Amino acid sequence: MTSSYGAFRQVTVLDGVQYALEVRWNRREARWFIDVYDASGNLLIAGIPFTMDYPLTYKSVGRINGLPPGQFFVADETQTGKLPTRDNLGGDIKLIYVEAAGV
Repeated sequence: MTSSYGAFRQVTVLDGVQYALEVRWNRREARWFIDVYDASGNLLIAGIPFTMDYPLTYKSVGRINGLPPGQFFVADETQTGKLPTRDNLGGDIKLIYVEAAGV
């Protein structure tokens, strides 16, 4: 997965359920955002900004039906505190998902 295009969509299984994740770069705000869709293509949550080392959907899990029960995080694998830029997502900076059992 590369971030050089500024947007990508990925179908993946999270906690045993299929979802589509749409991640896009917002040039005006200079940050990444994520939208989560269910397997039928219904939008579950949109416009969640990437924030370092903080659960992205923390306030929404359990309040939005169908949302993955685990947590998404943006992590810097080098632990240098880098912020996610248009060019480093997928390199040193990764979007990770921790299943509900691990949260």
